[in-house]
Amino acid sequence: MARYRYIVNKTCEFEALHVIQGLSERHPESQLHGHKFTLDITLSTFDLDEVGMILDPLVFDSLQAKVNRATDLGKILATNPTVELLAKYFMDHMNLVLLNAEAQDEVRVEKVTVTADGMSATIEIVP
Repeated sequence: MARYRYIVNKTCEFEALHVIQGLSERHPESQLHGHKFTLDITLSTFDLDEVGMILDPLVFDSLQAKVNRATDLGKILATNPTVELLAKYFMDHMNLVLLNAEAQDEVRVEKVTVTADGMSATIEIVP
């Protein structure tokens, strides 16, 4: 009998300010500026919950609320707010959310992509 893997994607958009440290002061990213960011999270599992979903949609609503509060990335990240490190931050955050949400045991964050101004970075679990 075939075994299926269910995959769900959630996309959130937010606008935020940031400064990238360590660049030349003439570099535009070294000055306070803003971007419109897109956050894409992919979850997967082999088994759905009793309702027939990977995860309660309210859990995703809490993620949207978190990104809506992320207006100054320097205040939420302990490191440079690059798209690469933002992807890692949201990967770690979503893994904590899954632990606290009593999600199905096999639900996992497959990958997280953060995009700003046409540049994107993806982080994924390597088996």
